[in-house]
Amino acid sequence: MIIKNSLIIGLLLVAGVHNNGFCQIVETQNMSSQGSKNSFVMDIPTMESELAEDVWKKLAKDFKGKTKYNKKIGEYFTDDGTVKGMSNNTVDIYARIQGGKLILWFDLGGAYLNSTDHEERLFAAEDVFSQFEYELNIKLAELEISQKEKDLKSFTAELSKLEKDKLNIQKLKDKALSEVAEQDRNLANNAENQQVQLEKITAQETSIDESKSHIKAIEKKSLTIKKQMISSEN
Repeated sequence: MIIKNSLIIGLLLVAGVHNNGFCQIVETQNMSSQGSKNSFVMDIPTMESELAEDVWKKLAKDFKGKTKYNKKIGEYFTDDGTVKGMSNNTVDIYARIQGGKLILWFDLGGAYLNSTDHEERLFAAEDVFSQFEYELNIKLAELEISQKEKDLKSFTAELSKLEKDKLNIQKLKDKALSEVAEQDRNLANNAENQQVQLEKITAQETSIDESKSHIKAIEKKSLTIKKQMISSEN
């Protein structure tokens, strides 16, 4: 749908790539290196101007003209470009990418493309925006995939680390269990040894008691003999 002097052209985006629905191209006056001229403006789905500029530089080659960049004002100028359906002659194209927008001016030679005088040529401008949007979305999708692949690589490396950690932990656990089993055996041996010692102590105490009883018996017998000897002397 085209609305003169307030142009809104629906561009169907590639399904499933960053956006769904339609973007808008708005016709308005904007300052370029050539002064205030009729232009067409479209919001772009990224604030990464460098990325968008790379896409535009690649697309500008399709116009078969000579493209230069004015670094001072951030403007691309394609001299004597060819835009199918816009003009039988060459077209000078001015482009800026700023603030998340693509701004284009089409100099037809004596007049700038506008909806009042060139309604039948607007589809050609739409095609330019459409191709830019398509290429940009492809680039964004590729970057997204690249980032996801980096994340996947990172996740995989982390999993590998965790698997190694698990092996080390299992080794430590096995070693600890082995040490526990050894200590259990030591405890059992200690208990057996204590029992042996207790039996020795009991036996020794019994032997000492028997020896003491024997001494007492000897002393008693000796005392009896002494008494008999004394009695005989008297």
